[in-house]
Amino acid sequence: MRKTSLLLSLTCCALASCGPALEPLETATHRAEIIGGTLDVADTSAVMIRASLGSQSGYCSGVVVSQHVVLTAAHCVISGASYLIFLGDDWQAQATQAELKVPVDGGHTHPLYDRTTNAHDIGVLITERPMNRPAAKLYRETLTAAAVGRTVRLVGFGQTDAHLSSSFGKRYQGVTTISAVDPGDLTVTGTPNICLDDSGGPAYLPSDAGETVVAIHYLLDSASCDSHGYSTRVDPHLEFIDQQIALADPFIDAGWEDAGTPDAGAPDAGAVGDAGQEVDAGTSDVPPPRGCSTSPTWPLGGLGALSLLARRCLRARNRVCSA
Repeated sequence: MRKTSLLLSLTCCALASCGPALEPLETATHRAEIIGGTLDVADTSAVMIRASLGSQSGYCSGVVVSQHVVLTAAHCVISGASYLIFLGDDWQAQATQAELKVPVDGGHTHPLYDRTTNAHDIGVLITERPMNRPAAKLYRETLTAAAVGRTVRLVGFGQTDAHLSSSFGKRYQGVTTISAVDPGDLTVTGTPNICLDDSGGPAYLPSDAGETVVAIHYLLDSASCDSHGYSTRVDPHLEFIDQQIALADPFIDAGWEDAGTPDAGAPDAGAVGDAGQEVDAGTSDVPPPRGCSTSPTWPLGGLGALSLLARRCLRARNRVCSA
């Protein structure tokens, strides 16, 4: 079941093709880091994405799944923008450190990604050089309703103050429990929770064997980020993710949980979303309703699109993206 709402990643949306109606979006969906969370300086697989288009910039979160691949939300992969991956834990304090910034060569969205419903809101960014960060392992079982009540750890670079746009950029984490599971998403309720600029960030499921990325943040239904947060499940999208990893890092173990090697064959033509899109706040297919966890600091040429997306989101259940 696909949920639609206001894009939390105003930045992505703007970069991706949002519109000049950024103000309403910002007002309706204040950005914030993991609400009720704590600083996370140890989880170096979780990264921040910055997208630039002209004088505008947008932000999303992501997670390293191989040396050249960052897994993120599809709405964070924007066409026509230039991107970089930030490997540090505090953008405001470390933004000038060149060694922590990796340029992006391209991005892909899931072939079934639907911008109007935000279904399959998952994508990847491919970097120009190795990121030299540990690859997070992916959850490779089928997530079922039996997971409700299990502990999950949310990570992202969103704002720490929902009313202060300059408070984004630090890696935060929050431990909570899964409140619902549907065919495409998992839901968390209350706080800690995701918020703006957290789109694309990972939700980790702990086990005796260690943590695995079970979902990718993409949507919220509350401007205060303390109601319901939605993340796209990884398990239904493993074929797409594995194909992208195999193409970008054919000889590197990307941290897959099983010993099997992903199909190195080229993905279907449709399997690679907008292949030329760059990623940071939300590339090519910017999902109007679902996830958006980027900052609204971009009126990139598509501000009008943002506005359009925002209107769609609001119409679709008044949900807020976690961008």
